[in-house]
Amino acid sequence: MIKVIGTTPLGRRATVRYKLLLSFTVCGLITVLSLLPRFWVSIRDYGLGTWMAPVYSISEYYNAPEIPLFLMAAIQTFFRLAAVSCMACVTLALSQRIGNTFGAMFASLLIFSLPPLLSVSGLTNAKWLSTYPLFHICALFGASTQAVGIMLLLIVLAVCYLCTEYLFTHFK
Repeated sequence: MIKVIGTTPLGRRATVRYKLLLSFTVCGLITVLSLLPRFWVSIRDYGLGTWMAPVYSISEYYNAPEIPLFLMAAIQTFFRLAAVSCMACVTLALSQRIGNTFGAMFASLLIFSLPPLLSVSGLTNAKWLSTYPLFHICALFGASTQAVGIMLLLIVLAVCYLCTEYLFTHFK
């Protein structure tokens, strides 16, 4: 595959850029499709007129800061997009590093799926070692855990940046 990419007319860097752009587009599609049922239920139960209502008016988010519901939905969408993009970037970097697609998929499966499986098996705190908190960021937006959510976002964005830079430097 590296020999094929090296002979493309646009060069290796353009190929990597388009590959990352395609994976980011698919990540955005996955993010939107995974959030549509949740947003649909919120709109059905509370109506569109409540998008400006504060989040703490919903009983599950009584500790949430005083921000409108639509902003919380935007935050949830952004954090979930960051988590899905991190998983894609790590899988692409592992695929380049290992050189075997099956091995890269297995390694990324171990990294991202093993902690939630351990959590289901009885080690309930293992889920916090994966991207689980970013998928459920609204539950972390209590008064004392906002900093944890922001730190997790910064870590995930740094991992995405490092994996992207690894791919670009490898294909110069």
